[in-house]
Parts: sequence; structure tokens; C-alpha cells
Amino acid sequence: MKYFACFFIVIAMLFVSSCNKAVEEESYQVDEFSIVLDSSFKQKDASGAYAYFISREYLVVCIKEEFSSLGEGYGEFSEKKDAEIVCASNEKPTDCIKNEEGSYYLEYTATAEKKEYYYNSFIKKGESAFYIVTFTAEMQEENSLYHDQF
Repeated sequence: MKYFACFFIVIAMLFVSSCNKAVEEESYQVDEFSIVLDSSFKQKDASGAYAYFISREYLVVCIKEEFSSLGEGYGEFSEKKDAEIVCASNEKPTDCIKNEEGSYYLEYTATAEKKEYYYNSFIKKGESAFYIVTFTAEMQEENSLYHDQF
């Protein structure tokens, strides 16, 4: 449950305004994790998050799960198996697991702060940890627009 708990805690921060300036791509680096986002994002600290980025419309959170803290043999699991475990531990149906071009992710909606949000949580396996990178936006009628951006 801790995978998604920090998202609900920090979701209120979605309303932090960003500067009005030309949007350009910007690369962010946190130890071995790197991501390219547009320049409207600001890197912040958040409890429980390995990396946390916020813009006026979106939230990106990375959770790092070290194999050593998950138990023996966990490093042998595939991204698909980890996605199944994340679903089960967070009481999400397994039909929220998607596979696109070899990338496993969870696609779902949830309510926080009396608003509904759309989530894409990508599961990536590193050398010593699984990374769950979640892209979040306030729910709209056409979620596929968000999915394409994420």
C-alpha cells in the first residue's frame, strides 16, 4: 500500500503554480534514475518518494524498492510479476496492468481530496531495485490524451 499512499498525501500539491515561461525539455537526475520532462516541472522532496516532480497540471513520483528490502529472490522477478504484486498489495484488479512495447504499467483512477485522478504507474527493473514511476493528472473525459503524454 505504501506505493500509492505517498501519492494521496502529496496530491494536494498539484495546485502549486508554476512559472509562466516557454516550455522546453529538461533532464532530471536522482542518483541512477533519470527522466526527461518539460521545463514546467519542478523537482521537490516528498516523504516516501525517491524522486518527485510537479507542474501545474501533472505529478510524477518515483518509488524505489530495493530487492534486498523486498525479500530473497525478489531480484529474479520480472516487471510483469512485480506489477502483479503491486496490484495485489494495493487491492487493484489485475486488468489495470497493461503492456505496451514491452513496458508494463498500471492504468487506473482514484479519488483524493474529493477529486478523481488518472494514473499511469510504470514498472521498471534496475540492477538492484524496482522503480515505480507514476504519472498523475486530474481526471478528464479523454484519458488517452494523458496516456499519450505520459
